[in-house]
This record gives sequence, C-alpha cells and structure tokens, in this order.
Amino acid sequence: RVGFAESSCEYAEEAMTVTEDGVMSVDCRLGAPSLSVSCSESADLSRCDENQQGGAVDTTPLNGLEIWTRVVQSPGTPHGKTCEEVSQDQNVENGGGDMEVNCDGKGVCREVRQCTISCANAIAHGVDSGAKDNGLSPIGSCGVETWSACGYTCSQTKINSVLMSDGKCHEEKSTEATRPCHVQACGRSDPCRVPFVVHAIMKIHGAVASRWDQHSEEIFTEAFAGTMNERRRGMRLLFHPGDVVVLNASPWRASDDTVFGTTSLEGEDEELGMQLVVETSLFNPNAELPPVKGSGNNNNMPLATCHERDLQPLTNKASDIHKKLAQQNFIDLMMERMKKNKALGEKQNSPFYYTFEDRSLAKKSQVVTSWTIKTDIGIGSSKIDFNYLSTGDLTMDILLIISLGGFIGYLCWSLRLVAWWKGELDLGPHHTQRRGKHRKLRSSTNGNYSEGDDDTVNALADDDDTIYSVRTAASGMSEMSTISERGESQVSIGSLSAYLAKVSGK
Repeated sequence: RVGFAESSCEYAEEAMTVTEDGVMSVDCRLGAPSLSVSCSESADLSRCDENQQGGAVDTTPLNGLEIWTRVVQSPGTPHGKTCEEVSQDQNVENGGGDMEVNCDGKGVCREVRQCTISCANAIAHGVDSGAKDNGLSPIGSCGVETWSACGYTCSQTKINSVLMSDGKCHEEKSTEATRPCHVQACGRSDPCRVPFVVHAIMKIHGAVASRWDQHSEEIFTEAFAGTMNERRRGMRLLFHPGDVVVLNASPWRASDDTVFGTTSLEGEDEELGMQLVVETSLFNPNAELPPVKGSGNNNNMPLATCHERDLQPLTNKASDIHKKLAQQNFIDLMMERMKKNKALGEKQNSPFYYTFEDRSLAKKSQVVTSWTIKTDIGIGSSKIDFNYLSTGDLTMDILLIISLGGFIGYLCWSLRLVAWWKGELDLGPHHTQRRGKHRKLRSSTNGNYSEGDDDTVNALADDDDTIYSVRTAASGMSEMSTISERGESQVSIGSLSAYLAKVSGK
C-alpha cells in the first residue's frame, strides 16, 4: 500500500554543499567557545614585582596562552569540512590571530591562542580562573549543558560553562563528563562497528512538539534506555543512552490517523500530541579497529574488521528490544522515569509536561511500530577478515557442505521414486506397474503388445483385458505417421489395427 501525506518536518539550516560527483557534504558545526585556561593562569608571574616603590603598579607585559573549548554539535559528513577546518575558517573571519586547534574525537575541540597580559591584571585575576578570590563572580548561565555530538572514538563529552563578571563563559572543569556512544560519526558508514539499528515510531498524547530541544532529547534518551534496560546490569545491557538518537519530533494531529487527511475530519484538526522517530544503534564490541593514520579526523577513519559470528548476539538484542517495545505500558513506565530525573529542570518547560500531569495520557500513548535495519551499505564499506577463521570453523564449513550435498542427493533420489510411483519414469521394457484394477499396456515393434507398454497409445485395460479408453495423437486421420520415442520403438497404424482386432475378438 502506498500513501501520501503532507510533510510536517522542520528543517534547520546547515552548511551543506553538493560536490561535482553529486555527493552531499555537510560541514562540522561547533558550539560557542568557553574559556578553559585564562591568560593569567598560563603567564609566568615570577617576572612581576609585587613590591613596587611608591605603590606603583607593575605594568610589565607577560606572554601567555588562552585555551578555549568548543563542543561539537554536529560532526558533519566525511565529504564536508572537518571541525578543525571550520574552527580555523571562523577564526579568520573574526580577524583572529594565529591559532592552533585540536579536536580529540570525543566531541570537544580546543583552540589555543597567544595572549598578553600585564602583571597587575594577572595578579588581580589570580592564577586560578575558577577560584573565588580571583576577582570574578558568576553572573549567569551560558546555556543548558548538553552532550556533544558522538565522535569517531565512539565517545561524547558534556561541558558546563558559567558566565563570569568579565563577560566570558568559563568552563567548569569539575563537571566535565564523558560517556560511550555509537551514533553519528561512530560507525555511521562502518557496518562492522554498528551492524544493526532499530527504528521505532511513538505517539505520545499531550506532548508539545514546539517545546522540543536538545535538552529534551537527552532527558528522553536517558529514560528510553533506562526503561529498556530495566533489571539489566553489566554485559546484559541492551544499549546505552549514547546509542539513542531522535531522528524526528513532529506534532501528532488528528488527521494523521485518517486515510484521507483533513478532508475526513468533521471538526478541527486537533493536535493530539507528539510523534517521535527513535533510532537505536546496536554496537559490535568485537569489531577491531585498525590504528588511525594521519590526524585522525572524521574523514580518514579506517574501517573495522569483524566476523559473521558477531551478528547473532546482536540479532538477539534486536529481538529483545522489539519485545520490550510491544509492552502496552512501555511509554507509561518511560514517562514515570523521566519525571524523576533531577536533570529535567523546570517541569513546566518540558514538552512532556501535560503527559506528566495526567498519567492517563501516558497510558493511552503507544509505540506504533518498530523494525530493524541492517546497516550493510555494499562492497567496500566494511570487510570481514577471513584470517579470523579457525580450524574449527573450517571443519564446520566442510561438514556443512557435505551435509548439503547428501541432502540434495537424497532429494533427487526421492523425486525419482515419486516419478516411478506415478508411472512417469521408464524403468525398463519388461516392467509392469499396477494401480488398483488397472495396468498399462506397452507396444512392441513387431506388432505384438505387452503389458506396461504405452509409448504410442495411452490405453487402459481392466483385469479382463477389455479396453474402455483409447486416445491417439491424431484422431480422424486416414493414415498415421510413424511415431518415434527416444529413437527406440516405432509403431504404425497397421499394428494398431491388428491390436484392436485381436482385443475385440476375445
């Protein structure tokens, strides 16, 4: 069945280009910079004279380094600009000086710039930008802390920044966290690392799609993974929160549940809630990744190697995920877990606020469907290392081939017996086959006829040798041409007449 519906997607602008070969490329996208190491921290204060005569201020210039941290919001595509290239281009556009950039593959880029500061300012600010006595005080937030994009090392980082009185966002180093992930740049086009992904469509009553943001997605993915892994620990976990990404969050309207859209509605096209498309990556822990060559950015990551035996446990995981999604109370349990998350913040700002307040909405919500996708994208995308085959594997393969050969031989012999049983197989000139009250008659080349011979005439005779059915290939012909079968027997119309006369005379 094929259907068409009006798109309700909302698109965000990205630096996207199309190459001459028609390949779409998206550049890396970076967040706002946060100051990790200030100029006063890196400067050598031993050159300053704190005891100036007459209370003069030491204005001796000191050279130092500023280190700014930027979170990778999107890794882009392999054909787009890397995060290092984007950072350098933006620095040139802003009129910045020389700068070094290093992206660690965990969702964070560090920009190192040269700086100059006077001894007086360096002493006033202190040697620790996070100290309480450094003359700076927090005056606000630099935004809600969120996880970075998943890097090629299959890790992502969360950094919290605070707006200080100097007008700059300062990184709180004590709150930095890292977790595993297997989406985006990790295994995006490497089926050995992520052989399967599970997609699910959910319709949540009462949810407001217009409130959806990055923070809401993180709260949702943590609750989704927690509900799926309930009563599971360690190696029995199906996946981690970093393995989940929401591909689409759109309004769920009444017309979405009808065949003919808004034309079949009697009233207004009411917004019932929110529809989510969720993707879960199933990571292969046995995949072996060759050493990274070059700078190790997103464009030159080597492909992993794996074995087919690695796939069976992952298919079992996919089956367990589908079973869990099929439970009627899955969304209800997920909403209850989401409400208890301390990182939720102001509940009334959440897109799930009304679903939290009225639990009956959560109970009416449903997982519409789910399916598994094999990520194999063709030859060259990944490779199976046949050097991993052991002697035991080779023996099993040989036994399998022998077993298949024996089965095929047995099948052919069985079909031969079936053909013989149906009388369709020629087992010799003297073979007679009986079925119930009937036997076949076989002709010979000398005008005599024997039982079981029907090369030219399909005749049936009962036990009294009385013919009740005769079929010829060309009835009504005055003369019958000689018929050959397998180049052996030839019977003319004369021999047929002699046979009929013989039978009728009995």
